Amino acid sequence: MAETTVFRGERGRNWGHFFVDAAIDDVFLLFGAEAEAKWAPGWRPEWIYPSREQARAASPERGWVFKTDGGTPEERIWYVEAFDEAEHEAVYLVVWPGRMVYRIEVTSTSQHGGTFTTVAYDFRGLSAEGNSLIKKRTAYPDDFAREMNEWEKQITNYLQKVTGK
Repeated sequence: MAETTVFRGERGRNWGHFFVDAAIDDVFLLFGAEAEAKWAPGWRPEWIYPSREQARAASPERGWVFKTDGGTPEERIWYVEAFDEAEHEAVYLVVWPGRMVYRIEVTSTSQHGGTFTTVAYDFRGLSAEGNSLIKKRTAYPDDFAREMNEWEKQITNYLQKVTGK
């Protein structure tokens, strides 16, 4: 009898942080799915629940679902696990079909008159391709640090445009 190889998903993590010289309520709200489009180039959530109009009119809530890159191999389905404005914490669960599932946790705190934000990704592979993507994503911590620097710049630039400061 031939032995069957059992697939085992890999786990990987990225963790980083950045500081924006702006009030926490101005910064944290930019991590909602609709608000992120204001500062993140190419970010276009497609709403599954609720409607886009409802999403634009309210703060994110647990249970909201949207997708990104719909109809392409990059399509991902996002679930809002938590969006707590009082605690300044957002948690998203993301499914990249056939590749991986991951959790993104964003936490902001007030520090030195500005906002310090920590971002953590926790990946699980669903296939050999997913495992490989996770290894590439997590093998070079400096790459993630550069990504966090980009988030800082993009958010700062957006807030400067809006406030004129």
